[in-house]
Amino acid sequence: MKVVIIGHGKMGQLIESIAPQHAVTLVGIVDRGFPAEEVKKTQPPRRFLELTEEALQGVDVVIDFSSPEGILSRIETAAKQKVPLVIGTTGWETDIQSAKRLISKHKSALIASPNFSIGVQLFLKLIKDAAKLFAPFVDYDVSIFEQHHSQKKDHPSGTAKEMAAVIMGEMDRKKKVVSELPQGAVKATDLTIASTRAGFHPGQHEVFFDGHDDRITITHTARNRNNAAKGALHAAKWLLGKKGWFDMHDLIKELNR
Repeated sequence: MKVVIIGHGKMGQLIESIAPQHAVTLVGIVDRGFPAEEVKKTQPPRRFLELTEEALQGVDVVIDFSSPEGILSRIETAAKQKVPLVIGTTGWETDIQSAKRLISKHKSALIASPNFSIGVQLFLKLIKDAAKLFAPFVDYDVSIFEQHHSQKKDHPSGTAKEMAAVIMGEMDRKKKVVSELPQGAVKATDLTIASTRAGFHPGQHEVFFDGHDDRITITHTARNRNNAAKGALHAAKWLLGKKGWFDMHDLIKELNR
């Protein structure tokens, strides 16, 4: 499988390093920060400043771990060429409906997730089951906490937002997600997300079911980014030959059959 990566930050570099172990050939890397002398090189993986038709020649899948800026343009460029996309970029929720229309229009394929770690996906399923169990017991409140390294730009994390969506889908008494606390008491209908950014932590997410007499905590702690990188490559292979819009729940469902 031949792949182009968009974004040569921590995740892009990790995918580049483990690709050969997963029978993946990296033929190109797109990053606006490449110096001119890197872009001029012709040996693979070639460097590009933006995603172009030239960058997509002979490519099976595009993996995007860059930034939300310009994401619709990148999706449209790949979709027109019928090259499926794996999107691990976060912070582009307002563009998702437009992106879905592009994928449908060009009859292409895309899988998007704020976290491609298989462990995180199983963690989300545990949260869903737990929220359903706790829903009738109004004495138990629920909240979310997440922490990441100081360089992570978005907060709360995309994974925390997905956790909140899962919980609210099972607990009707929670009506609103609050990630910036105002002064005063928190409403019983609010689902709070607390975030911290410091140091070098690759990521930890927790959900608390808190009662008068006890607390139940479900935690996912990432030791590194390897599982997310492996999951993105797994998703890229899974996407081959498919058409439409997918997320990691679709992949997990297929694995569980």
